[in-house]
Amino acid sequence: MKISIILAHPDKNSFNAAIAKCCIEALAANGHTVLFHDLYAEKFDTLLPAKKIPRTAKLSDELKRHCDEISSADGINAYIETRQDDFPIKLKLAGITPERWTIPDSLSILYYMGWGSSANLQDEIITQM
Repeated sequence: MKISIILAHPDKNSFNAAIAKCCIEALAANGHTVLFHDLYAEKFDTLLPAKKIPRTAKLSDELKRHCDEISSADGINAYIETRQDDFPIKLKLAGITPERWTIPDSLSILYYMGWGSSANLQDEIITQM
């Protein structure tokens, strides 16, 4: 199985980094292909103001590569494909059946991560109105 692990923490000695390392080692030891990215080590800009993302924006090669990799990872969709009868009760009661993860889903998460962690959150909210 191909699994994507993305670390977004500035401290290489953080608990998050330790968890990522443990996961990578365990997955690799069990024969999985692990795609790992440390966004801070890659100097990936994790803050992206909404006003800098026009709805018709062309993705940079780096961002497109990340999105393609995330959407191709088996781990994201494995739960949906293997647990058809075991979804949380909240989803069942609401009549929701999760769908496969896609590139637009990845972009949405990246967008909201940047939006929620931005230092200018108030400006971001006003921009979206």
